[in-house]
Amino acid sequence: MNSRIYSIKLFVLTFLFLSNINSAQFYFSVSTDQEYNDNPFNSPTPFSSMISSYDLGVEAYIDNFNLGYYGSYTMFSEFSQRNFLWHQFGLWYYSENGSITAGLYGEQRINNDLYNFYDYMDFTGYVKYLFQLEDFYNTLHLNLELTKYDYFTELNNWLASVGYKLSRSFESGTTIIGGGIFSYKNYFDDEIVISSGGNKTPYTMHLAYFGRIAQSITSRTGLAAQFTNRHILDGTGNYNIQLNQAYGDESGLFDDPVSYEGYAFTTELTQILPLEIILKAGYSYNNKDYKYQGIYTGDTTYTFTTTRFDKQNNLYVGLKKSFPLSETSDTELIVSLRYQMINNSSNSYWYKYKSNLIGLNIDLQF
Repeated sequence: MNSRIYSIKLFVLTFLFLSNINSAQFYFSVSTDQEYNDNPFNSPTPFSSMISSYDLGVEAYIDNFNLGYYGSYTMFSEFSQRNFLWHQFGLWYYSENGSITAGLYGEQRINNDLYNFYDYMDFTGYVKYLFQLEDFYNTLHLNLELTKYDYFTELNNWLASVGYKLSRSFESGTTIIGGGIFSYKNYFDDEIVISSGGNKTPYTMHLAYFGRIAQSITSRTGLAAQFTNRHILDGTGNYNIQLNQAYGDESGLFDDPVSYEGYAFTTELTQILPLEIILKAGYSYNNKDYKYQGIYTGDTTYTFTTTRFDKQNNLYVGLKKSFPLSETSDTELIVSLRYQMINNSSNSYWYKYKSNLIGLNIDLQF
């Protein structure tokens, strides 16, 4: 009930605030996404469903400040009890020369009463600094995030991270990018039980770093490859919760990026087709070691004697086409079609799954 009250207050305050800004320039986006997924909850015993989402975005630009409100309602044709509302409010700032960006975001998810244990609120603040050293473009960013779950209070946490990225482009059409991010996550629980026995301070120190190379093969064709490595430096990782079904935004509960270490490889092809249709096709392999999680040996039996280990293959293809609707404004209609296949193998019962999806997105921006 508190989540719904907060949601109504946030929407009303945002609407009143935006509607009373006289000097602002506004940007609107209205879109819908229609998806068929043969395993939307990533389960070893899959059930298919159509998934429909309806989205609204409003942004106001006032000098160097921007305000935004974004809302989405997602519906499952075969599992209506899993329908949920998500919305977000943002405030961000750009310096005159664009070298400094800072922002604050607050978001919330509200589910039906039967699944209200997925409800959460999240608040994020960030600062980003862009600078150039000779031929290298550099980005330094700081991020602080507070997450509160209405039901899983033992997972309430704050996350601080600092990251660095540099890039350089060459006349040959090659661009190299590298960077890393250090994260410290602290849970609000006093203590938790870990797989090796005993209690441990509930925190995680995590380091991820990556290298990416992109090459323009022709004026309409590009190829990119990226390698990412992750390490848990200290702490407990994300201790396991006794649930087994997830969808989309719930990845923070079920696949927290700082809860595992390992490596990932991604390659992507971009091709501009006739009629300016953009084709993107890619493949990724992700090797994940959840060093602080046990495994499910069956649908209900759980053990800490072995830690969870996953291997995931991901294949995707997407097409996108923009249709300008006005010669005097930025009004356009964007239509995109996508297919994705995921094969996740695991030594833990509830994380062995395959899924296929095909989706259509229609977005009107004005």
